[in-house]
Amino acid sequence: MLNSQNLSYFIAVADERNFTKAAEKLFISQQALSSHIAVIEKELDVTLFSRKPSLKLTYAGQVFYRHAQKLLKDYSELYNELNDVKERKRGELTIGMSHTRGHLLLPKMLPIFMKEYPLIEIRVLEDNVEQLEQALIKKTIDFAIIHDTASNPDIVYTPLLPEKILLVVSSQLLNRYENCQSIRKTLKETGKISCMEEIPFLLNKKGNISREISNRIFQEENWKPNILLETENIETIGEMCINGIGAVFYPAFLLDGLLSQKQGGQLEVYELDYPCTCRSISVAQYKDHLPIIPLENMVHIIKKALQ
Repeated sequence: MLNSQNLSYFIAVADERNFTKAAEKLFISQQALSSHIAVIEKELDVTLFSRKPSLKLTYAGQVFYRHAQKLLKDYSELYNELNDVKERKRGELTIGMSHTRGHLLLPKMLPIFMKEYPLIEIRVLEDNVEQLEQALIKKTIDFAIIHDTASNPDIVYTPLLPEKILLVVSSQLLNRYENCQSIRKTLKETGKISCMEEIPFLLNKKGNISREISNRIFQEENWKPNILLETENIETIGEMCINGIGAVFYPAFLLDGLLSQKQGGQLEVYELDYPCTCRSISVAQYKDHLPIIPLENMVHIIKKALQ
């Protein structure tokens, strides 16, 4: 049966044109080497070498020599690649994250990842937290960079950093209300939105973690909000907030980008005093799933990018 050893033995004899020299080079006996060549010739049912007057390749031997070199190269590449896979140096990795977080994090994370794992192909699935957790359970993604919802005991969350949800409202919007100073005072002193029942809100759609937090706040206040707009994109409601259309609950990690925008009116930012507004950005992984790189390595790369 042909194998990489037989191929390398044949190539050595073909290159040396001498069984004795080839055997010395291969550190085997001449008799053993002759036996290997005889096995190949018997399997292929051809004569590879003409022995007289001197050793040389037959036409069949020349054809086999070309293919043997290619096969031996393919064998080498195959073993090297499989060894990379075994040692977790090569393969595919699919990471899930929100659209907004991906926009901010991927440009910082990918260069670090590619430097440390140049042979691993990385793919990204962007969706809301609910869908990403389902993707983890189905093992269609390896990791997710999401907030710790603790909704499924089979998902392991490794915290990266804490994050707050803030209330953002434009001065232009607040100034439309006669009691605007009282509203500002209540927000600043209590961190509660009990004074904002009449003010319109811009919210993310259901399934988004920011919307779930918004709902918990309204439930605690025990009143139905005036929801002017619902959208998947938190940056959209941020831009509308700038222009005085409504108040928003906004992640702290996006605040710098929002405040740097020039158009629209001045923004007012208030810290909130609700337990649900303090959350943790985490790397989430399904407990029985073993991605090509370990969880701790993924956490290290993301923390490095977040710095």
